[in-house]
Amino acid sequence: MIRIEKYDESRKVAWENLLSCAVNGTFLHSRNFMDYHRDRFKDASVLVYEDGECVGIFPANYESSGKVISHAGLTYGGLIVEFGTCSKDTMRHLAAILKFFYQEGVQILDIKLVPDFYHKNIRQDIEYGLKLAKGKIEKMDLTCVVNLRSNIEIPRQKSRIKGAEKARNNEVYIQETSRFEEFWTNVLTPNLMKRHGVKPVHTLDEIQYLHDKNEGRIRQFNVYQKDEIIGGTTIFETQTTAHTQYISSTVKGRNLGALDYLFIYLIDEVFKKKKYFDFGAVNEESEWNLNEGLLFWKEGFGARGFVQRHYSVETKNYSLIEQIFNT
Repeated sequence: MIRIEKYDESRKVAWENLLSCAVNGTFLHSRNFMDYHRDRFKDASVLVYEDGECVGIFPANYESSGKVISHAGLTYGGLIVEFGTCSKDTMRHLAAILKFFYQEGVQILDIKLVPDFYHKNIRQDIEYGLKLAKGKIEKMDLTCVVNLRSNIEIPRQKSRIKGAEKARNNEVYIQETSRFEEFWTNVLTPNLMKRHGVKPVHTLDEIQYLHDKNEGRIRQFNVYQKDEIIGGTTIFETQTTAHTQYISSTVKGRNLGALDYLFIYLIDEVFKKKKYFDFGAVNEESEWNLNEGLLFWKEGFGARGFVQRHYSVETKNYSLIEQIFNT
């Protein structure tokens, strides 16, 4: 028998235990990550139990419109399942979640699917289940990813290689640090304000807190010339993938090829044993508007496009899955 339970602090251990053996979960789904912004979102997260055991988790929040989204505060959400869960059970659990929210009076569920390259073993049965429930793709983001396990190497652009050589010739060097203030204060924040009129999604205090609460998962690499910081990147590291959460450089850093040097080093040395290196999305405000300059730059390192799908599904359609599997 399947039952759905709302998340509260008493269920944190069950949540984390499931996440530790999940096929499609990452540390972003950990309560140690999610709870840093719990004051901004009304939590709608649930756990899936079958025969008394937790077999799935669903990070989510309520929106003012009345719908539930999984998850507005995360890059990706959706149903997170154990490695060995079969496809039939995965779709039964999805149906149970839809039914739960339907009975709660929620009509629409929006889900940002975990991109395939974050799966420890790629599977698409959750997406199939959403289609069975007549879910619709509301949005797609294009993300640039280097496949580090591919037998076919995509050549790097000569401009990226020349940039890295220029950095080396100018005695540019890289340091990993556990402190974020120098990059946030001297590079990232002023750069974002000047070029885009925005601040980083995470404040300095928040990123430092997340680093400290999620040991080994958030890493900061800075680039220097003569002890002056000229660029850097903040990496979110999962079991399969290194993701560039933030990338920024100063004018001097851009002139010296600091980021070319940095990312060739990270791809070839630091994260060479990962499956993927994720440079992040290249969409602008609209999903169909691409930042072509950013796309060109990221593909210069051998990255190519993967899509992340955002689904919207009516909760009443849980019955369409139940009819198939006699849940």
